[in-house]
Amino acid sequence: LKLGILRKQTPTNSWGLPKAFHLDPRKAGIVTLGRDPATNDYVLDSRIKRCMISRNHCNFKYNRETRTWNITDLKSTNGVYVNEKRIAQQTPVELSDGDVITFGVCQNDSEFVYKFESEDVALAEEVKRLKRESERAVESSMTERDKQIAGLKRKCREIEEQKMASDQELHKRVKRLEEENQKAKQELEKISREKRMQEDKLKATELERLRLVEDLKSRCVKLELEMKEKRSRKEEEAAIMIRRLQDSHNKQENERRLLEKKLRDTLAQNQADKGEQEKLKKSIEELNLKHEEERVQKEKDIKELEEKQRKAVEDIERQRAEEAEKLKEEIQNLSSKVSTGTREKERLEKMQKELDERVEEELECCICCNPFIEARTLSCAHSFCEKCITYHLSKKGDCPQCREKVEVPIASVTLNNMVEKFMNKKSEAERKEREMVVQARKKIKKKVEIMAKRIDKKLTAAVNEGKIFYHIKNEWSAHETNTFLNGMRVFKHPTTRKIYASTVSLAEDEVANMNRKELERAARNLHLKNMSNESVLEQRRRLTLFIFYGTQEFMEDKNEVSSQRDT
Repeated sequence: LKLGILRKQTPTNSWGLPKAFHLDPRKAGIVTLGRDPATNDYVLDSRIKRCMISRNHCNFKYNRETRTWNITDLKSTNGVYVNEKRIAQQTPVELSDGDVITFGVCQNDSEFVYKFESEDVALAEEVKRLKRESERAVESSMTERDKQIAGLKRKCREIEEQKMASDQELHKRVKRLEEENQKAKQELEKISREKRMQEDKLKATELERLRLVEDLKSRCVKLELEMKEKRSRKEEEAAIMIRRLQDSHNKQENERRLLEKKLRDTLAQNQADKGEQEKLKKSIEELNLKHEEERVQKEKDIKELEEKQRKAVEDIERQRAEEAEKLKEEIQNLSSKVSTGTREKERLEKMQKELDERVEEELECCICCNPFIEARTLSCAHSFCEKCITYHLSKKGDCPQCREKVEVPIASVTLNNMVEKFMNKKSEAERKEREMVVQARKKIKKKVEIMAKRIDKKLTAAVNEGKIFYHIKNEWSAHETNTFLNGMRVFKHPTTRKIYASTVSLAEDEVANMNRKELERAARNLHLKNMSNESVLEQRRRLTLFIFYGTQEFMEDKNEVSSQRDT
């Protein structure tokens, strides 16, 4: 079995990654590498160029037959380069000793450049054994002071490993925060879609209700017209029948009168004929009886006709009442539907309001109690406005919220985008007020950029003229210290302070490579508090924060400085 080793070739060390990756065939046949810590054995990510490394970038597989390691590109965005040649995706490529592997775009300033080496596992175990024996032999021959130094070195290595682990944890926490922000954003969009759908349904229900109401009104008007027409028709028919009955009654009455007149004439002419008279009387009585029967029958017919007319009117009124009851029920159903839709709309509005309040709390700076303006995230994953955290770090070197020791904050593009989208939902007055503050901050930032360019130009001219600058690794006199610190007090912004500090080789990269003696000498030169009891990592952290912010918590008192100088 052969052990594969990837040794880092570039000086940058993003996210505190180790300078070498060990590919052990005994632990796993396949070793994966990418940006996602949940699915990869080794995690790579860049602070300089985000998304340079894909989530699942590539893998290394050991071939037991040929006793070699193969590398495969897992369809990464920026590719994998072996000896400055990009390999094909999903195609294993055999690696040889000395091959230079570049993860991401291959350029002069590529960040992830590694050299591949291999060695036998048995030989590596033997070397480790001999190394352990030699270390034990050296420890046995060490003096007490040498043992203390070795113990301190081991502690330094442990602290370095802890820092790497904390950087990895910070990376995971930032990743988790971004995922939570993405989930909150998706939930907000989902609720907005549901709200729009409910509003569309309510509008459709309202339109349907209005259409049904109009339809019911038209039906009521039509039904009323039909009932009026039927009633008038029935009244006309009853009037016609009554006129006919009256006409027939008048005709019969006239006939009776004519007969009575004839009878009277006949009786006047034939008074002597009694028998004929009696017959005439009988016929008159029969006629009267017949006339009475006809009169009773006519009254009966008139009553029946009036009864039919009354029943017809009652039927029409009953139909009208039934139609009105149906219309009333339909209107009540529509009203209940509209009220249900209104309650649903109120529930959605309440949920939307609660979600907006939660999002507003998450997107609010705890120092100024306003939404983030140019958000910056600390190593403890808490975020603040750039201006607020700059002012705080100029006083103290910890987080204002959890009081953990922090390093230089980084910009958070995701939070800035979420704040802009959230502010679009605010009122016009609130948006104008925020826009005024943002424009004022931009003007200040522009002035700082102009000042930084002027300082850089002056420093370049001074270097070209052959002027000599102080060096932070040398021991400074009181005059040199006061000269440098007076210049640093002029600049309040991290950008200009960084440029001015670089004139004495006091840069972030230089601080990362300083040993304990150089750090303590730099602290004395800058009048920082005694850091001899602190770890190397803590000394570097304090010195870096002083470069960017001039943290007063780390500075010595003037009386203490004067007494030390006198001594």
